[in-house]
Amino acid sequence: MLSEEEFKVQKNILIKEKAEIEGLFGRTEMSVNEWVDLTERTFKFATYAKAWFEKGDSRLKQAYCELSARNLYLRTEP
Repeated sequence: MLSEEEFKVQKNILIKEKAEIEGLFGRTEMSVNEWVDLTERTFKFATYAKAWFEKGDSRLKQAYCELSARNLYLRTEP
């Protein structure tokens, strides 16, 4: 049996653990939602990019080229 004091201590520990776990779930859910959003935007871009480029004006074509060339790096073989 737990005394009233021991019960309160254990209860507070469990409440803190619960809050930490809920925080972790919240951050995980946010990460998943961000990943899904990025995936949807990337898929949409990949699906329509050719048509946008063919039918777009010069400003749109320039934006397409800038987006396509982001984060490129040159890899050299040893």
